Amino acid sequence: MPNTSCVDAAKTDTHVQGAHSKSIAVDPGDSAHFWQQLPDSILLCIFSNLPARELLRAAQTCRSWYRVALDEYLWKDLLYRTWKIPRSIARVPKALSWYAEYKRLYYHSPYVETENVRKHTDQVLHVSFSHNGELFATTSKDGSVQVWTSTYPTRLKHSADLRQLTWKYTQFSQFNRTDTLLLVSGVHFGAHSTSGEIAVFSLQEGDEFELQSRVINKPYDIFGCWYNDSYLLSGNLHWLGNYSSCSAVWLNKAFQATDSEKESVVMRLFKFLNVNASSIRTVMVANIPSDVPTQTEIKTSRSNTSLKRSGSDMLAKRETLKSQRTCMHVQAHDSVDQSSEIEMSAYQAEVEWAGDEGYMDKNGDNLGEISHPVNISESASHICTECGNEMIHRNSSRHSNTENLLNLNSPSDAGIMLGHSTEESTRTDNGSPCSDMFNVNFPHSNMSVEGEMSADSVAAGSKGGYETHAVYTNNGDDKAVDHLATCTASVSSPGEDNDSDVKYLIFTTGLKTYTPHQVGIKKIRLEKTPLINPMLLSNEEQSNAVPKYDSVDHLIDLHGHIIGMCLSPDHRYLYVNCRPWPKDYAIRSPLSPPPIAQEIDVHMIDLVTMEEVGTVLQDHKAYTPNDECFFIFLDACNDYIASGAEDKFGYLWDCHYRCSLAKFPHTDVVNSVAFNPKDSEMLITVSDDKSMKIWRSRNRWKQLQRLQQKDANQNHVTFKETSV
Repeated sequence: MPNTSCVDAAKTDTHVQGAHSKSIAVDPGDSAHFWQQLPDSILLCIFSNLPARELLRAAQTCRSWYRVALDEYLWKDLLYRTWKIPRSIARVPKALSWYAEYKRLYYHSPYVETENVRKHTDQVLHVSFSHNGELFATTSKDGSVQVWTSTYPTRLKHSADLRQLTWKYTQFSQFNRTDTLLLVSGVHFGAHSTSGEIAVFSLQEGDEFELQSRVINKPYDIFGCWYNDSYLLSGNLHWLGNYSSCSAVWLNKAFQATDSEKESVVMRLFKFLNVNASSIRTVMVANIPSDVPTQTEIKTSRSNTSLKRSGSDMLAKRETLKSQRTCMHVQAHDSVDQSSEIEMSAYQAEVEWAGDEGYMDKNGDNLGEISHPVNISESASHICTECGNEMIHRNSSRHSNTENLLNLNSPSDAGIMLGHSTEESTRTDNGSPCSDMFNVNFPHSNMSVEGEMSADSVAAGSKGGYETHAVYTNNGDDKAVDHLATCTASVSSPGEDNDSDVKYLIFTTGLKTYTPHQVGIKKIRLEKTPLINPMLLSNEEQSNAVPKYDSVDHLIDLHGHIIGMCLSPDHRYLYVNCRPWPKDYAIRSPLSPPPIAQEIDVHMIDLVTMEEVGTVLQDHKAYTPNDECFFIFLDACNDYIASGAEDKFGYLWDCHYRCSLAKFPHTDVVNSVAFNPKDSEMLITVSDDKSMKIWRSRNRWKQLQRLQQKDANQNHVTFKETSV
């Protein structure tokens, strides 16, 4: 109902000029009739000054006011004003209306603190959700990992004290794709220890949270991550001297059957050279959908013309190289001593692939590919009757290196259906989240031939074993073909997975100083390429064909100290917490990086174009200097981004409008945040104040209160019946 001042004002005027210059005769004593007959333009002018709550109350007055109160332009202006969104940003394409968008930001965003749990006895460092949204895990400086249910109220399901494994504390956790295993990363005891370890626990029913495996992880801030359901990535660091080091990324099996203790469970995936006291840190794996055009494909299409021009020269060089190929049967052993990996011998039977462009001569000209990846759908696997080794015979057809890629499923970018109370995910998990085990490639890293872990088993997420290969290349000798014809053909089942997503290894590193200021991106290629005996090559060919270290495909410099990273649900975008350096900074020593700002910037990187996109988010702060700076974890869902901060608050932003929506108070540093992947209306923050707080939207909290009231009424009725 209108207030008294409005009624008095209406009595003084007996005519109101409408939007179409029509005079409306109104009885001064009939105030209700007067307000009902007001033109829409005047109602809009009045309603535009009301807050959302009062506007919705006015909409309940009558049908006319309800129609005007839901005007699109009215809610559009209200949304821009409430959250201070730039007018240049358009509405979300999937949004039904401006009113629905306002309702999503206000009513369906996590705002309400519904639970405050204090079960850890020390600082809580990290929180992560299972992919099905039913469980979440927390790690703490008390040395324990705890697994909780996401029900209301939450309930502790599993717990383990890892100080019994000589751990100082636990720092990170991650569920595998099928939520059957939990990866837990921690730090070893020691005042200045940089060594860590990864432990894997079983979450299957009946296993009672059993420890499955342990993997060394150095430095500990590599954290580790899942490669697929059964394999995980860890790191190792070897100092070379003079501010230089070598970082190795290892592929490890998460478990090993008791009856297969001789089975190979580890394989080096990459080896990177570090300079200026830097190292590889914070590894993660991104899976880009195959239907999204990659940057390589774009470059390839642009360079087709130039490649055709030099086609004749390339063909001549390739024919020359083919004439030098011979039938080789290579067996080599990867040394157990990790120090020998750094000082690689030119006579090791390990050859790394130089990349998509093949091998280069001293002038930088392409010598053509020494060999092409094996497509087993067009080749045969045989067991030699003379030596017992597996042999792969290659067809003459050429296969592109970008066609045989191994990657996990990625969720679709669905978002919240406006007007609904839940967020439905369209992600599907059909068996093992990896591609066809036959359509894979071995990594171009220093792997031995005999005793190496089967790439097929890695792709399939199954129990891998030792394999030895005798690779035959076509050199015009019929003896090789005759020998191959005497072998018995044996081709394994291709499996059920047909995923072809592109995998990227993402990590932080640096070239200027020891602090991580660059994002490194390396495409993971599990390729089956024939190994070449370096003894058959000249010294010049050895230097070109046997590189010591893997190159990084993309380096994105953020010009600041990187303190956090996370992926969007579809793995298309990478969000990075970074404390920027001053403008026009100068680095005079690798051990003296520039001072870092208190403000934390959230950068957004498109993993398809490999470029930074969008505006930088700025709200949260940090206060520690370079040598004391620690990780602040952030998380993203389809609609929102959240992050911790050292200013004792957690922060929430909208992904599309890039505006701040909420601050979540704690009494100490907020270390980590996590969205429920199945319900973005639920968010958890953990802090140095030893607490974890569960935040839910107003919509969720209202639903929970109704359920509680319903249960209370049922219990009350049951109690009465029992008493009678």
